[in-house]
Amino acid sequence: MSHFEVYVEPLEQTLLKQDIKRQLTQAVATLQASFTAQLEALRSELLAVVGPRVPAANPCGGDGTLAESSGSGSEESSGASAAESEEAFFNELHDVIPPQISSLSKLIYLDLSRNHFSGHIPPEIGLLKNLEVLHLNENQLNGLIPDEISHIKSLSELALSQNSLKGRIPASLGNLNNLTSLYLHENQLSGSIPASLSNLINLNTLNVQVNQLSGSIPSSLGDLKNLTFLYLYQNNLSGTIPEQIGNLKSIVELELGQNQLNGSIPPSIGGLSKLVVLKFSDNELSGSIPQEIGNLRKLTVLQFDNNQLSGHLPQNICLSVSLESFTAKTNQLTGPLPKSLKMCKSLTSLSLPNNHLTGNVSEVFGAYPNLRYVDLSHNNFYGEISPMWGQCPQLTTLRIAGNILTGSISPELGNATQIHVLDLSSNGLIGVIPNEIGRLTALLNLSLSGNQLSGRIPLEFGSLKDLEYLDLSNNKFNESIPSILADFSEVHYLNLSNNKFSQEIPFQLGKLVHLSELDLSHNSLEGQIPSEMTQMQSLEILNLSHNNLSGSIPENFEQMQSLVQIDISYNQLQGPVPKNKPFQDAAHLEGNDGLCGNIAGLEPCPSLENKHATKMDRKLMFIIVFPVFGTLLLSLAFLGIALVRKRRNKRQDTEQSNGQLKDVFSISEFDGRKTYDEIIKATNDFDDLYCIGKGGSGSVYKAKLLSGSIVAVKKLDSVLEGEESSQKEFLNEIRALIEIRHRNIVKLRGFCSHAHHSFLV
Repeated sequence: MSHFEVYVEPLEQTLLKQDIKRQLTQAVATLQASFTAQLEALRSELLAVVGPRVPAANPCGGDGTLAESSGSGSEESSGASAAESEEAFFNELHDVIPPQISSLSKLIYLDLSRNHFSGHIPPEIGLLKNLEVLHLNENQLNGLIPDEISHIKSLSELALSQNSLKGRIPASLGNLNNLTSLYLHENQLSGSIPASLSNLINLNTLNVQVNQLSGSIPSSLGDLKNLTFLYLYQNNLSGTIPEQIGNLKSIVELELGQNQLNGSIPPSIGGLSKLVVLKFSDNELSGSIPQEIGNLRKLTVLQFDNNQLSGHLPQNICLSVSLESFTAKTNQLTGPLPKSLKMCKSLTSLSLPNNHLTGNVSEVFGAYPNLRYVDLSHNNFYGEISPMWGQCPQLTTLRIAGNILTGSISPELGNATQIHVLDLSSNGLIGVIPNEIGRLTALLNLSLSGNQLSGRIPLEFGSLKDLEYLDLSNNKFNESIPSILADFSEVHYLNLSNNKFSQEIPFQLGKLVHLSELDLSHNSLEGQIPSEMTQMQSLEILNLSHNNLSGSIPENFEQMQSLVQIDISYNQLQGPVPKNKPFQDAAHLEGNDGLCGNIAGLEPCPSLENKHATKMDRKLMFIIVFPVFGTLLLSLAFLGIALVRKRRNKRQDTEQSNGQLKDVFSISEFDGRKTYDEIIKATNDFDDLYCIGKGGSGSVYKAKLLSGSIVAVKKLDSVLEGEESSQKEFLNEIRALIEIRHRNIVKLRGFCSHAHHSFLV
């Protein structure tokens, strides 16, 4: 016996089915090692064991499992059927499928799916004349589909999907009159769909999606009266959808998306009464959506995304209350939403963004118990945010951005606690953010940008712990940026730009270690850039421009390895610019007069050598200048002393020359000597007749000058010659009257110090 021979013990009648399966699996494993040498031994073993036929499996996708045999048979009846079924799926078998497999001439069921077989499909497989089921899907097979497969006239299921097969679909497959299921999807097949497939009158499933097929859809496919599932999506098919598609009266699922189909949607589709799934997305279809589609009462999924469709939506689209998913984003649709949507309680998904739809959205929608996804963005809807959204307990996504909504944000939104994404941006919303938004604890993405919202960010935001994306830009929010934003530990995008935020940037924001983009530009923020911001090791884009920030840029910004773009323009920053690449190459620094560095448009910063040289120059200046300055001061001091002495001597000489008069005149507003004579005459040499009051230091007289002015003259008691203290008192009183300003104190016009009379005017 060679190393690869298999010795089979005689089987007892009581041998359990599990032992049979085990021996069969062992035999197939031996086959993969040397299929040729073991083939005859395997046939002998298979003929000797009891094994019922394995029921057909569904290789279309499903739950990813294939059916196993569950029947039982007697030993007497099993001898002829043992070689009729070979089940080797999902055993990680590899190598090529040997051509000697044709020796299993009585085989009717062959399932080698979900293994690692490679190479070509052997043409000899066409010799298995009795084969009814052939599953080779989910392997690594390549090359062409052999024409010889068309020789297996009894074949009812052919599954070659999820391999790397190339070339055309053989037209000869149209000779397999018994074929009910053809699975060729997820390969690299090219060319056109053979018109001969219309000969497969028993066909109920045709899966050729995700290939490189081109050309038009054969109109003859409309002859397949039993066809239930037709999947042609994700190819390069072009041309129009044939009107004959409307003849597929048994069709349940029709998927033609992700091709290059053009023209209009044939109204005959409205006659496919059994249709449940209709997908025409990602084509070049034009014209209107046929109103006849509203007649499809079993329809649950309807997709028209990314086409060039226009006109109104079918008004009766949900009369049967079975529609679950309706999507028609990115078209040119106009008009109002169908009124039937309001009572469509079965709805789970509605996506109509990027159209020209109109109407008051606060009146169209009701309460939907199963609704999960809504996107009405970038249309022309108006009205207010409906409080009914709060009555959608399963709602996870609500997008109504880019419309003409007005009014405030409905507090009832806080009841939709399962919302993950809320986008109300680019509308005309006003007022404050309601505190109830804090109840949306499952929120991951919140965008309210481009509105006219005002007030502060509510403290209830602190409960949004799982938030990953927050955009409040282009509003009128004011006060300070709350430090509670630092609790958003998972946030990666934060935009508060173009608001009226003031005060300092909270240093706590440095805790946002997952943040990749931060925009605080166009506010009124002040103070310094917190050094804690350098802890944001995931930060890639930072914009702090157009604020009132001051101080220097933190030095440890140089340690931010992830930073690729920064804008700090139009602030009041000063000092050196960090030397890492974002600052040196792509930073926006203009509008900061105090910044310096080796960057175009900035003054160079003093180097250490320059600073040292400057200190030496200063020392040298001190050494030279101070002695010169000191000498100059001493010279000036001596000169001042000399001048003072000279002036004093001159004054003494003047006093001596005027000794006979012994008088001093100082009348600020009059000719002193002339006015003195006038006062003497006006008071008749200070006669008591003109006295109007007396005090402790003298008497006050009334004098009328020649100019008509009346003045009060206070004549002081005579100052004895040599009494310096009395002279000082006189001068002090003059000085006090000159410096004091009060409404009850008359203005001093002048004074006279004379040997006979001393008085104030």
